[in-house]
Parts: sequence; C-alpha cells; structure tokens
Amino acid sequence: MAAALAILATVHEADELSYITGKRQGGIVQPGTERVMAIQPYFATTEQKIKLAVQFFNRSQYNAAISVLTQIQNFIRDQTIINRIRPLLQLAKAYAQWDKFQHQNAHKIILKLKIPQLNHNKRFLGQLINKLKRGEEPETYLIADLINNAQRRAEKEQKYDDAVARLYRTMELIAQYKLKSKYGIDPANAETKQIQQQLLEKWNTPPEAKTLKLTLEKDYQLLKALGDEIGQKYAQDKKLKDLLSKRNASILAHGLQPINKHEYTQLYNNVKDYAKTVIPNLTQLLADSKFIKWKTTI
Repeated sequence: MAAALAILATVHEADELSYITGKRQGGIVQPGTERVMAIQPYFATTEQKIKLAVQFFNRSQYNAAISVLTQIQNFIRDQTIINRIRPLLQLAKAYAQWDKFQHQNAHKIILKLKIPQLNHNKRFLGQLINKLKRGEEPETYLIADLINNAQRRAEKEQKYDDAVARLYRTMELIAQYKLKSKYGIDPANAETKQIQQQLLEKWNTPPEAKTLKLTLEKDYQLLKALGDEIGQKYAQDKKLKDLLSKRNASILAHGLQPINKHEYTQLYNNVKDYAKTVIPNLTQLLADSKFIKWKTTI
C-alpha cells in the first residue's frame, strides 16, 4: 500500500507524502507505537522534469525548456538540484535569444557559462559582435547563422516552410554581400549610375530615379551584368530558380502550397554551395555557430 501511495504521489507531483509507521506484529502497527513519517517525493518528479527539459532543449524548443526549468527553480529548494539545472537554464535562454538573431543578448549570457563545449559559440558571437562594433560588414557570419538556423527549423522541428524562408533570405544575402564587398554597391540603396542602362530599362526604372532597392532577382541580374561568376551561375541555374519559386508559392510567402522535406533538402544543399563560393571559411563559421546538444556529462 505504501509503495502504491508513493508511486501515486510521484505521478501527481505531491509536495509531501505522510504515512504511519511503528512496531509491527503480523504486518500491523501496534497501538501506542505509531509515528507519522513524512517524505517528499520531489526528487523523482524533478528528475522527470529535467529529462523533459533536456528533450525540449535538444529539439531546439528552448522556450519550452526554459518554462520547465523555471518551474523547477521556483518550487525546489534543494541547492544541489538548483546548481545542476542552472547551466542548462542559462544556455536555453542564450540559445532562445540567438535563435531570434539577438546575438548580443545571447553573447552576454553564454560568456558567463563555464562549459568547454561552448568555446566555438563564444568565438563566433564574439567575432560577429566585434565586426558590428567596428562598423564592418557582418554578412559572412549572418549567412552561416541563417544556414544553421534553417537546418534547426527543418531537422529538429520539421518546419520546412520556415526553413526555406530562411534559405531564401540567405540566397539574397549572398548576392548583397558580393555586390557590397566586391563592387561597392549597396543593394538596399543602389545608385542608378552604378547600374547598366540596359538593366534600368529592363526594370522600367523612372528616368528621374537616383537610387533603387534591389530584390533577389535584380541582385543576381546585376551581378551577371557585371561579369561576376556567381551572377552567371545563377542565371543558368534552372534547378535553383525552380526551388526558389516553390518558396514564393509556399503558404509563408505568396501561395498556399507547403514545402516538403525533399524540396527543403535540395534548396539547403544549393544554398550551401553558393555560400561556399563567396565565403572561403564557411565550413568553420558553420561549425562555430552550431548549437550544442545537452548531455549529462556537460
């Protein structure tokens, strides 16, 4: 009976379980020897919650992990348990910020964590933030970050439309970076005098226009007109254009058709291929911006 009550107390997360003990004869507590004993089954329920939080964390569901761990922190007074969950809670908060591209917020949290497995993340965020502080172009870091972000959306959560939206932005950022770094053209505010007349006519640009905000297609058309190899490659890449058109027809863009895993995988591989042509150290940046999984040995 006592064992059954203990199991029920654990399942229902009871704060305290009381039972009567004493000297027994034939399994019966003898009158006058009764003592009320209290136990707290929180240890078993807390272990279940920690396990659940780790599962959420490793599926990139950082807010869910934060919710579970915060609940433990607010109701448990056992300092050993608090110390045990604190690093995971802080890292979940850091990754939740990073997942939303709040790099400075993530960096402030992650710097305080004494976890060797995070050294590559600290290096990536530190270098990115230093570039921003110095007014340097951060595109190479953001491209790597977007690719990993898209991979998490797809492989951890099966959110292929979300993933493809990020990959579409990555393709645009690749062209923008190339135009700025090699040709001194800002696609967000491109001067018409920097653009060939034939393109201005093709785009029906008003004669009085002094600047233009370029789209992804116009970015690559301009690169092609400048004789850039990535622009020429894009112009001939029918497969990639078909994949990008599926993004435009997706329910998160302009259509109603959801993206499937196969379409995501094809676009992911294509985008990485293009990124490698403009970022020589892409492999290192991808490794440095990859989120870790939580293991019991950490």
